[in-house]
Amino acid sequence: MEPHQDARADQACAEAGFSQAVVGQVLAFLEARRYVDDLRLATDCVRDLSVRRGWGREKVRVWLLGRGLERNVVAQAMDSLSPEEELGSAAALAVKRARQGKSAQQTYRFLLSRGFPAEIARGAILQEMAGPDETESHG
Repeated sequence: MEPHQDARADQACAEAGFSQAVVGQVLAFLEARRYVDDLRLATDCVRDLSVRRGWGREKVRVWLLGRGLERNVVAQAMDSLSPEEELGSAAALAVKRARQGKSAQQTYRFLLSRGFPAEIARGAILQEMAGPDETESHG
């Protein structure tokens, strides 16, 4: 069974007519067995959205909050994404955009729109401009 958010499970059970007492007992049971683990869910989402979809920190954070996760859970999950990993995702997008003939300015705006912080976007573009020989010798 995959982890599910407490808030969504609570809402679904309430809509189905279960009492708060029963919902609380069931959620406590599921949490004790780690079937319901918001932090694990959020951390998995951070990895997936950042690496697979190429989203930056801010876009991931907003997406998670929009799904009803608590701010402290989202903050902890975001801590699992290192600046190096985020730079790697942004750099991969910068290389792809360069191959498409996009300018550095267009790529910078694109990276910002994907939720990458300005310093990460700049670093990714500089890394792409330096080429693979320069970035490999420094990393």
